[in-house]
Amino acid sequence: MSPATTLRTRGHLVFLGFALALVTLWNVGPVGAGDVWWHLRSGDLILDHGLPTTDPFSWTAAGAHWQLNAWLGDVGFALARRLGGVALLTGFTILAIAAAGTGTYLLARRWGARSWPAATVTSLAMALMTPFVLLRPLLAGLALFPFVILLADAALTGSRRALFGLAALLVLWANLHASFSVGVAVVLLMAFGTAVAHRAVLLPTVVAVTAAVAGLVTPYGIDGYLHALTVRSASTAIEEWQPLDLGDPRGLLVACFAVVMAVCVAWPPPWDQAGLEGAAGGWRRPFWAVVPMLAALVVLSIGTVRSAAFLLMAGTPAVAIAVGRLGLPRLRRWFGARRGAVLVGLLVAWVVVAVPLLPSLAHSGRAGDDVPVLATDAIPAGCRLLNEYELGGFVIDRRWPEVLVSQDGRNDLYGPERLQHQEAILDGTSPDEVDRFGADCVLLHADRPLAAALAASDRWERAVVEGATALFVRSG
Repeated sequence: MSPATTLRTRGHLVFLGFALALVTLWNVGPVGAGDVWWHLRSGDLILDHGLPTTDPFSWTAAGAHWQLNAWLGDVGFALARRLGGVALLTGFTILAIAAAGTGTYLLARRWGARSWPAATVTSLAMALMTPFVLLRPLLAGLALFPFVILLADAALTGSRRALFGLAALLVLWANLHASFSVGVAVVLLMAFGTAVAHRAVLLPTVVAVTAAVAGLVTPYGIDGYLHALTVRSASTAIEEWQPLDLGDPRGLLVACFAVVMAVCVAWPPPWDQAGLEGAAGGWRRPFWAVVPMLAALVVLSIGTVRSAAFLLMAGTPAVAIAVGRLGLPRLRRWFGARRGAVLVGLLVAWVVVAVPLLPSLAHSGRAGDDVPVLATDAIPAGCRLLNEYELGGFVIDRRWPEVLVSQDGRNDLYGPERLQHQEAILDGTSPDEVDRFGADCVLLHADRPLAAALAASDRWERAVVEGATALFVRSG
């Protein structure tokens, strides 16, 4: 096949590949403060001692019941670090982005989108997902999500092989991360919509029951579902668990996408869509078999912004199908005559944007500038530490068991009361509150008012200032 023929027949895939590569470059580099560190230490703990049932990492919740929401993902992370260091986890990010993008494109094509609209809208959706692409086991859920929809869709049209594949994929997801409940819920809604659209009960019921049972195949059984239902209420103080905020660029972009998707789904109206099913550039699934799932994801994303990544992937087919139905014959003729030149121009633009991002690959696996390595190393062993929420994970990974934290990214373990209490102390100006809390060391942002108050107190010594972080130790 000549290069010209390849561009003519596979140019959309080349475009999608370069777009996903650019999104990947945006999302690799130094590892910042966050959840990945305690996930790594949890994986080490499981490999060395088995699955824990109580919290070993903190002194504020020591001995409390702890249900790991990503035990298999933690093990995978720990094994990767043992084999090749934290830098090897960069490969996980690359694979997750590639899988999410590929699955979303295939879903758009399966539901009737033309090739170029499917590739273009998928690229846009992956770019909008960038704020949600963080190095943690949740990435595995994002990678598996579009394939769960693909397999559920095939199973609902009678494929036994797809039904078994769906069950296997949901079992894997249920053990990798607690976000599996979103996948199960989507399958249930697709089954319900299919039952309504086709006035059939047996096959949709079989698919729904299979998905629900697959989610039980974890060390926690039904508690896996219960944990997923209660974790939202335990996370009210965490930014990514907040409702969609139109004042935040991330929330505004997601809201715009949701509005565009809704317009695309409703055009033409559902009573006029029968003739479009199966047609080129039209829905290949009954309208009512899809819309309950999309509507539920919109509601979920409005209530919890971290769920927006699932909406972006599931909504891509609707937008891509609508774009393909526009026709735009003049644009298509113009593009067809200049396909090669346009793609070369896009490649040049890609190089201009991507080259400045390439150095980030060299820093993959290193601790980011926001990670207080020296301050963490300076914490005295056995000290009762009061720390910032996002710094607890790194302290756990680097200093446990000789240093126990007061909080970290396991917000479902601590609950909103503990987290809000500690935030109030860290955001205050009273060393007496730290005394009453029972802490002997404080690791906090250096611009906190409490940092100035501790520095002025004769009961505290400033041990280390590292970047934007300061460590204070009680005098004597």
